[in-house]
Amino acid sequence: MGWGGNHNTNRPGQKSQQVLVKEQQVANQTLRATFPSAEAGKQVRFELQLVSNDSNQEDIFSSASLEIRRNAASSDTNNYTKISPDPSLSTRGLWVFSYRFYEPGDYNIIFIIDYQSQKQPVNTVTISANRPVSESYTIGHRYNSLPWIAGGVVMTGMMIWMITD
Repeated sequence: MGWGGNHNTNRPGQKSQQVLVKEQQVANQTLRATFPSAEAGKQVRFELQLVSNDSNQEDIFSSASLEIRRNAASSDTNNYTKISPDPSLSTRGLWVFSYRFYEPGDYNIIFIIDYQSQKQPVNTVTISANRPVSESYTIGHRYNSLPWIAGGVVMTGMMIWMITD
């Protein structure tokens, strides 16, 4: 009695989100962009991976960055954050971008990749997705004192009844 608490993991108003993966062919190579679900206030990692690498071709990707824009009704179009890959998490052919969203809302996430193939000028390719960022909820057990109070009242009543008999 009283140990149950509330273990409901369904959060009101929250849509279940899945990881979104997009692939794009660039100069006979495949880039895979991973857009995870995100909650405000929590760290998230976006990844860009070179999936197929032609070993005969030199390394054509000169840089990669991540741009995060909040989709808002305002006319401020220069409101964005540009992030470089985290060097401690990234390796050759894998760029990892760590970010923490501070506000819930809808965001446009854009991977920007610069590449140069066969002595041509630098080209830029983008892979983007619109992603919602949900409100952060504390996960855990909510304490419900009602069973403890009801149990205490019943126990007190039984003790009074036993003493008076």
